[in-house]
Amino acid sequence: MGSYFCASPNPRVLTAAFLGPLFLFGVLKLSEHYFAALIGLVVLAGSWEWTALSGYDDRRLKMSAVVVVFLTMIAGFQYRDSVSEPAFILTCAIWLVVAGSLFHRRRRFPLSWPNPVRWLCGVWTLVPAWLAIFVLQYDEPMAAVMLFLLIWAADTGAYFAGRRWGRRKLAPAISPGKTLEGVAGALAAAAIVAGAFGALWGLNTRHGSGLILFSVAVALMSVFGDLFESNWKRLANVKDSGGLLPGHGGVLDRIDSMTAGAPFFTLGWLWWFSSAAA
Repeated sequence: MGSYFCASPNPRVLTAAFLGPLFLFGVLKLSEHYFAALIGLVVLAGSWEWTALSGYDDRRLKMSAVVVVFLTMIAGFQYRDSVSEPAFILTCAIWLVVAGSLFHRRRRFPLSWPNPVRWLCGVWTLVPAWLAIFVLQYDEPMAAVMLFLLIWAADTGAYFAGRRWGRRKLAPAISPGKTLEGVAGALAAAAIVAGAFGALWGLNTRHGSGLILFSVAVALMSVFGDLFESNWKRLANVKDSGGLLPGHGGVLDRIDSMTAGAPFFTLGWLWWFSSAAA
């Protein structure tokens, strides 16, 4: 037990501790335009890394890919009132299909798609997540705070539970380090965060229980966001998505869980919980 707690901290935990207050400040204090720009910078950095994971190493191709993602984000921002909800529904539906595919292949071999398809997956993964976080912050900043804390807690819970009790591999063909015990830790941490916010908002038993169950489902989907990025890293034969965060790997390594969790959380918030927490 002692050696476990003395182990070197997970880079995810260290990065969250350093960048977490910055993003929470942005959620609560920045205007919608500045907050969209802040999150957008992270997404553009992630698109640079995703292009490399897709098999394109030429700098001009990477820059062109970043420009395409930027223009897609501008369009999403401009027409957010009409495209947000359909985009979230479609994104969540695709994530469910991807999650099923990853689970099916967890013990055999990773997904392997042509490079252009892999790159398009990056656009689909990053841009809707950016739009979801922005829309959530615009609708209710505290809900965006909950999303960040939920994903961070799930990541941290997965790490510590996996290190302490991890025995059974979740997807050895894709990410050998992830365990079912780690997933259980992620879900437990998510339930705790959801329970705390339910109490903060004064939700009744029905709505509070619904928020906990929904948050656990979001945390489960965030695990598949992590696995999806791990799939492409395994094909590219790299440990980290990049080196934009010195000593901590790449940007995608820090936001992979959020890419899947954010669209589900925002859609659920808009459909079910926004009125209950008002």
